[in-house]
Amino acid sequence: MTLNKMARVILPLLSVFAAAVFLVAPALNGYAVRAQSGVLDLRGWDAQRAFAIAGEWRCYDGRLLSPAQAKSGQYASSFVHLPATWSGDGANTYCLQIDGASEDARYGLRLQGQTGAYRLFVQDELIAVCGELEDTASAPSGEYRPQTVAFAAPSQSFTLTLQVQNNIYPFSGATDPVLFGTERQLAEAESLLMWLTAVSVAGVALAVAYFLAFFAGKGAERSFLAMCALCFTAVLRLLIIGDAALSGLFPALTLEWFTKLDFLSMLFAQLFLAMFLRGAYDACMPRFAVAVLLCYTLAVALLVAVLPLAAFVTFSPWLNAVLLGVLTFCACALARAAWRAEDGAPVLFFAVLMLLAMVLYKLFIPDGALFAYLAKITASEYLLVVFAQIGVMAKRYRSAQALETAYLRGQIRPHFVNNALTAIISVSREEPEKARELLADFSVYLRGFYENDRLEAVPLSRELELVRAYAALEQARFGEKLRVHYSVEKELVLLPPLTLQPLVENAFVHGLRPKKEGGTVTVYAKSLKKGWMRIGVRDDGVGCEPEKLVRGVALENIDRRLRKLYRTSLVFAAAQGGGCEVYFEIPSTEKERKKGKGKPHEGLAH
Repeated sequence: MTLNKMARVILPLLSVFAAAVFLVAPALNGYAVRAQSGVLDLRGWDAQRAFAIAGEWRCYDGRLLSPAQAKSGQYASSFVHLPATWSGDGANTYCLQIDGASEDARYGLRLQGQTGAYRLFVQDELIAVCGELEDTASAPSGEYRPQTVAFAAPSQSFTLTLQVQNNIYPFSGATDPVLFGTERQLAEAESLLMWLTAVSVAGVALAVAYFLAFFAGKGAERSFLAMCALCFTAVLRLLIIGDAALSGLFPALTLEWFTKLDFLSMLFAQLFLAMFLRGAYDACMPRFAVAVLLCYTLAVALLVAVLPLAAFVTFSPWLNAVLLGVLTFCACALARAAWRAEDGAPVLFFAVLMLLAMVLYKLFIPDGALFAYLAKITASEYLLVVFAQIGVMAKRYRSAQALETAYLRGQIRPHFVNNALTAIISVSREEPEKARELLADFSVYLRGFYENDRLEAVPLSRELELVRAYAALEQARFGEKLRVHYSVEKELVLLPPLTLQPLVENAFVHGLRPKKEGGTVTVYAKSLKKGWMRIGVRDDGVGCEPEKLVRGVALENIDRRLRKLYRTSLVFAAAQGGGCEVYFEIPSTEKERKKGKGKPHEGLAH
């Protein structure tokens, strides 16, 4: 069974398994404890890791109560499962009794955010404040950043009181779980979150440069631009969720536009994903589907921009439903591409399926383990697709490099092999010793093509062996009409394999053969200043104006490899006394080779 066929079966099964594990992660969160009837008993906690508090809090509906008022028993209450929301604006007070704490131990809480302003008390002490209780959508988002607080347990049993006030959204509530642990654990979680965010932003920024470089080299592949755009939305998401770095960079940005940018980033991400799939797997992603999605995205983006926040948020659940539909459609398109063994499709199918699972998790599963909590606030679903595509492109690049070398080996054309063997046979009748020498040359020629391609660079001496073998075979056919002269100062210099022989062949075929009396090809290597060498081939054939010279694929491949290794290139010039000259300049020492990979060679005109 081939690798592609195995991928058709294994990756979808692996995707389903991984999605199932991710969706049941809360059930596997064995080190956490759950709140029941407004009580969180820490005696069931192994204290090894922080966890997101899940379970029942005591709720005082429609009231902002102080801790003392809540304890008084004068107000009616009920139990609600947090995180939770309710329709309309207003206020609520939530209380949770913590039992089994170590007295005087240092604990920590991380609050990601709620639907509006909040205040958090430990017993009667106010330890966290977010915004002002009377804030509206025009409030600065810089006042609503996530925060981590530490406190000393006042006793073995104490109460958390969370007041939430919302005048901003058409729904209210405590929408994000509260992370609980020791002070050290919360500090580690905060550091981990900051590290993940920084690494993710830097990684995606590098990915943008990576995709732009590929687009610059292969401008016809517009899928690279779509992936760049997806990377941009991923960066925007990273700056909005998590530590909300965007509000720190622009503290005056209003809550209304901060929320709108949050939604717009998701809206355009689904469009760019579909556009990428259209460019990469056009047979599996219909053009009309992308066109419809483009119209939908632009129309909704316009509505989001002009409508007030309260009106926009009311229809956001429907837009989330469309988002799920688009992701499902993209997953189906990639499943089809994977089944057809399209290049890279199985890996991307796995990534998009995981993306879909993460979106479902965020929308429908309110609690979970620490790893799931961090995954929800680091835009990991976008990063999966971005880095999966980087892996696919790296594989494509390596395959392209292998195909390029394979093409050069393929330059051993059948008619050349036939002509060489015919020449050897004709010589063998009268000059058997000469025939044996030609057979040895033919062996060297074949070995040079099939062995050197495994190396990034080979000594000039090995390239000259290949040239001499090729020249001997050609001279056996054309006699003294083709002559070769060597002027080599140093043979230990390294150069890309299969570089010199195609230049000599080009001189023979296009320079000397059209000339009735033939001519001479000079292969030279001479030292330059600053540890560089010039290696070239010069002929006295029919000649050609360099600017009108049509380069073949073999010469373009040589030029591309020289640019990759040393940032230098082939130079074509008219030779003195007629003919043509092709040369390149490369470093002759290890020190200069390392420098040559970093910047273009100043002595070479491009």
